[in-house]
Amino acid sequence: MKAPSSLPLLVLAASACSTTGAPSGPAPSPLIWPAGDYVLEASVRYNQATTYSESTLTEDYVAYLNVAPDGSLTLTSSSGLCRDPLDPQIRQEEARGRRGFECGDVTYAFGPGGGTIRGEMTAAVWETFRVPGPCKRYGTGADGRRICIEPSWRVVSQRSVKRARLRVF
Repeated sequence: MKAPSSLPLLVLAASACSTTGAPSGPAPSPLIWPAGDYVLEASVRYNQATTYSESTLTEDYVAYLNVAPDGSLTLTSSSGLCRDPLDPQIRQEEARGRRGFECGDVTYAFGPGGGTIRGEMTAAVWETFRVPGPCKRYGTGADGRRICIEPSWRVVSQRSVKRARLRVF
C-alpha cells in the first residue's frame, strides 16, 4: 500500500498564507468623529413640466445624524429608512474616510472635517420636460409658406440623479 502524499497539504497551507500582492503599509488612522447631534440639510432643483407649462422645483432634504461618544453613527431622514449603502461606489468612499447611508432614493456621504461634519447627498428624482408634438393647426405665413400656428406639446419623464452639498447645523 502506498502512503498518501503530503504535497497537497503543503500547497494548501502555502496558498492560505499567501497575500494578494497589495502593498503592506501602516493601517489608515482611525477617523475621529466629533460627537454630537447634527442636522444635515440639502436642496436640489429639477424640471417639472406639464403640457401647458414648464417650471423648476426645489426639493429640500433633511437628515438627523447622531454621533455617539464611541464614534458610532445613526442617521434618520425624512426620505425614508436609512441603512448602510449597497452601492459599491459609496463603499469606496468609506475606504477614503467617509461614511455613507441610503435613505429611500437619497444617499448621504459625509465625513468628519474641521470639528464638524462635511459631505454631500444625491437624490434620484423624476424630471419632466415639455417637448414639441405634432402640429394641431397650420396656417399661412406672410411669405405664403405653411406654418404651424397651434403646436401641441407632450411631456417626457426621465429619472435623474441630483447632487448637493450638505449644510450642517
